[in-house]
Amino acid sequence: AHAAAFLTASYWLTAWERSKTLTSHLPRHAAGSAAPPPSAPRNETTAAWIASVLGAAFLLWVVVVLVRRATRG
Repeated sequence: AHAAAFLTASYWLTAWERSKTLTSHLPRHAAGSAAPPPSAPRNETTAAWIASVLGAAFLLWVVVVLVRRATRG
């Protein structure tokens, strides 16, 4: 269980660190277009925080489940 939790945490940390250098490949709207841009920087930051919190909660849930299974036997 410890090794599985460590591996999962390593994947999350690596993905988070590599995401710092990602850029958006969404098409830009034409100048003068009535449509707003796909997302504002504040929305992207909020989405990143939400994803991080959900990811951490999921990781915690996995660890709890694995520890419970390991201590039953």
